[in-house]
Amino acid sequence: MSSHSRLTEGHSARSFLFPVRMACACAAVAVTAAPLYAYDAPSVLRVEQDWRLILNEPNDDVQSPQLHTTMLLGLDGDSEPYVVQVCWNYREHPAFEAGGVQVQLWHGEERVASQHVSLAPLSAPLETITWTQIVEIDGSVVSFRISDGHSTTWGSFGRGMQLVADTSLTNLNGYKTRSSMDGSMITYGANRVDSLTITGVRWYGQEGLLLDDALPHVVYRLEGN
Repeated sequence: MSSHSRLTEGHSARSFLFPVRMACACAAVAVTAAPLYAYDAPSVLRVEQDWRLILNEPNDDVQSPQLHTTMLLGLDGDSEPYVVQVCWNYREHPAFEAGGVQVQLWHGEERVASQHVSLAPLSAPLETITWTQIVEIDGSVVSFRISDGHSTTWGSFGRGMQLVADTSLTNLNGYKTRSSMDGSMITYGANRVDSLTITGVRWYGQEGLLLDDALPHVVYRLEGN
């Protein structure tokens, strides 16, 4: 479980977003390198994360809960890391809007791309939301997309939730699941969330699957659950 503070309703989440991106980058420096980070390791060209969000009693009248998930794409010690941030149940840019999903790609302090899909605010009690986050390097281009999303409120989702941008990265060997855990958090209405978990991670290279981590990584769990 991340050590970040979990906000209950009545506090703004938006001022926390940029510090969390920087905290995510710093956290990666302190984590022991994964095997695929070794210099003789094959190049990682795609990483897939499976996520599960379990709600207890969302409240669409106050657009609660709100959360974001992150993927740090740069190397350890990179002063301007590439970070993907997904805002769930709200939009941050260009102005706040309740509901939906916004995908953002940051390079250091610069937001280089963003995409928002308008959806109704989460409202179904006891619903479980699942999705897959995929980041991929193809030459000098990095792409990110959400696929295979399922939700009681939103139904099947993922279409249109994607970004493509130029990048100086040549591989994703610097990716670490721990950085996603440290950078992701419930920013508003944490009392309405039972848990947020990365349920699986897969690394791919030019020849196919390199590593499959099927262990659950708990980002947040409501106290008492």
